[in-house]
Amino acid sequence: LVCRAPGAQALLQAGAAFGTYRSLGAYAAYAMAEEETRRLVDCFRADPSPVQRKVQSSVDRLLALEPAFAATADWPQLVRLHGILNTNAVRLRDGALALYAKICFASHSCDPNCEVVEAAELYGTAWLGDPRTALLRAKRPLRAGEELTISYVPAMVLQAPRQNRRALLRTLRSFSCRCLMCWRTEIGRA
Repeated sequence: LVCRAPGAQALLQAGAAFGTYRSLGAYAAYAMAEEETRRLVDCFRADPSPVQRKVQSSVDRLLALEPAFAATADWPQLVRLHGILNTNAVRLRDGALALYAKICFASHSCDPNCEVVEAAELYGTAWLGDPRTALLRAKRPLRAGEELTISYVPAMVLQAPRQNRRALLRTLRSFSCRCLMCWRTEIGRA
């Protein structure tokens, strides 16, 4: 099957330049979404990061090589949606990305007090909603007013030395982790 639509070809080339087609799916879903859903997505922000700058550079290169592609998509919107996913999305077990207004407010910690789990994992067949619905679950008892934290990186990364964890977070999310675990390691207490 060969798609000859110029807009589709532009998006396929953009996906190849990004190294992922996930943002293109988000762009298509956003374009087809009802106004209320678009307003909810628009409440999320995209943090600047090296990943986001690379995506913008890829779009700039693509449009410089193929100026006719400029009219085939709302490129600033596509880059913005990529950033929103990179900053806020929860990765589900099947690899899909989902946006949850409350879960994305959890801060990062290398020793998180919460974890994101899918409803079906917790409730099995008793769960009547979408089995991929994500929930925030405490990993230990929490004190009233305690900040909710999750890990922004896979669990295996949390076993790495502090400087490696921080380097990855700087690359992916543009911040240096200052969680208690990193702070204790930095001053030699852990």
